Amino acid sequence: MNRFLLPPALVVCYFSCSQKDDVVSKKVGDFRLEIVDSLQIDYLGNLRILDYDSASQSYLALGNRDKEVLILDSKGKITSTFDFPSDGPQALQGRINPLGLRDGNIELNNSSEGFFRYNYQGNRMWQYDLPFDYFYVNGLKGDPFYPLGHEIAFIRPQHGEHARDQSMKSVFEGIYGKPILEVIDTLSDASRETMPFPPSSIYSDGNFYFWMFPTVIQSDSEWLLYFRNEMKFWIYREENGEINLQKEVSLEVSDAIEPTWCSFRKRRRI
Repeated sequence: MNRFLLPPALVVCYFSCSQKDDVVSKKVGDFRLEIVDSLQIDYLGNLRILDYDSASQSYLALGNRDKEVLILDSKGKITSTFDFPSDGPQALQGRINPLGLRDGNIELNNSSEGFFRYNYQGNRMWQYDLPFDYFYVNGLKGDPFYPLGHEIAFIRPQHGEHARDQSMKSVFEGIYGKPILEVIDTLSDASRETMPFPPSSIYSDGNFYFWMFPTVIQSDSEWLLYFRNEMKFWIYREENGEINLQKEVSLEVSDAIEPTWCSFRKRRRI
């Protein structure tokens, strides 16, 4: 008896599964996976994106090789790749930091040499050697330099060979009080300082916090400054070649966790 019931049962099962598959396929067809905030980049290896230039709608990235540079379009396609030379008449021997894009060009600060500008094919377009010895106590982020009228502005470095032999205490006594930016006329080599250090910053309280990692952002005549581990930033205004403080903006974060290094400030005064 069971032998005669088996074929009808299989038929019913077949149509039942078919109808179920149709329902599932219809439901699945209502959904679509779409990547909207990522780039698909055809590159084998580790890739680090550093900057974006709205003028050329291009991204700047560093590749696997030493001093390997890649330019990508807004969809992630690699449009250019090259290596900064390590030998030869146009070699970049020092440390490249920072590195960024501006108006369709690559700009950088090379260790203690000065400032450089390259096009997207890796050709050097401009170079300016600073007329004094200088160094930074740590790495920088943001733009290597900023246009300021007929001059250029940049994060103020430490000057002179003798400064390298100073104690950490002496170095930071200057950093926590002097202006943020140095400005130089590339034709006359005349330099000056601007963007006064914000007096309301925790780094102005006379304690020792090491490097505060300043970040400067320029937007036309408005400039923005912020430091590491501080829940506020400062807005400056460009006026007649000077960068003047306008106001402080607090992030008003009530549950922020205070950095552990602040616990040493009462014992490590400068």
